[in-house]
Amino acid sequence: TVQCGKNVNNDNWHKLQFEIDLNGVLQIVVDDDIRTSQIPSYVVSSWNINALLVGDTRRLNTDIFQPFIGYMSDLIFNNEYLFTSLTTRKQSIQSSFHYYSHHIIVGYRIAFFNLVTIETQTSHIAFSERESQNKNHGKLDIYFLFRSYVPDGIILYRYAQGLNEYFAIGLRAGILTLFMDFGFGKRQIVSDESTKLADGKWHEVRVTKIGTDK
Repeated sequence: TVQCGKNVNNDNWHKLQFEIDLNGVLQIVVDDDIRTSQIPSYVVSSWNINALLVGDTRRLNTDIFQPFIGYMSDLIFNNEYLFTSLTTRKQSIQSSFHYYSHHIIVGYRIAFFNLVTIETQTSHIAFSERESQNKNHGKLDIYFLFRSYVPDGIILYRYAQGLNEYFAIGLRAGILTLFMDFGFGKRQIVSDESTKLADGKWHEVRVTKIGTDK
């Protein structure tokens, strides 16, 4: 475990950078704080990042895990603007870098499996529920907090590889919208259109799947 950075949950911009060289040296930089750790190259031939914990990891209660509390308008990864790439995904291009996370740990317990996928150079992020337990038509229960000053953009996206199924949550003209296809055709669910959510205030969202098509 390598800890780095102080007071990162304060609504200011922070720079996160980590590098791994061929000699097994891992360097993490958060703003001006630098931490270095080394594992001899003969001990491990590949790296597996088990978890990246950001901000407050306390749980709201015994059933709901608290997500990252912070305003993130974009994510720059290897000089690529990944949030922007979500809305302008291009054809696959060969890349030397791939990142796959098997699970995400929140509050030192496994909260989500198969949550993040990052591909470069055109970059694509995918989020999913507990694949190994819920499969494609199982229970879907998502909870998160968000705030934004941007009226249009994708908050969460999940695509079932090999199937024509997807699930996305985003803002459109400041209105929260769910885009989905669970095998029963494309559907959209729109929140209260009289309430604009791109107001810089915190909003709490829970999405629960109660049947095969509800």
